Amino acid sequence: MTGTAHDGPPGASGSPGSGPPAGEAGLTGPERPGVTDAGEPDTPGDPACWLHRVCPECGGVADGDPPAVCPRCQAEIPAV
Repeated sequence: MTGTAHDGPPGASGSPGSGPPAGEAGLTGPERPGVTDAGEPDTPGDPACWLHRVCPECGGVADGDPPAVCPRCQAEIPAV
């Protein structure tokens, strides 16, 4: 078969798979969950690094941001 819309590579003009994934065409902000108006992903959950919460004495992790007291050894965890 030649001359049909399915002859080109995937994503080629006129093929069923061309364009953005279904449900994302031109959507930003509230219409597209998980993306802010600036186009940056809205990343819920824990921060990537908790190093600032690690106790320098025993390696325990504080419950909150420094300055804090280590829940394991009671040492002071200074603010960075």
